[in-house]
Amino acid sequence: MEIAYLDTSALVKRYHKEEFSDVVDEIFERYSIAISELSIVD
Repeated sequence: MEIAYLDTSALVKRYHKEEFSDVVDEIFERYSIAISELSIVD
């Protein structure tokens, strides 16, 4: 499976519905997700 790197703004779209949230949902379905450890703090 391929890996998609997401930044903080994309993670927000996953949990707070806004423009392009549907795209982020599709990425979560198709890819393994990688984030920076800094995203946890952000």
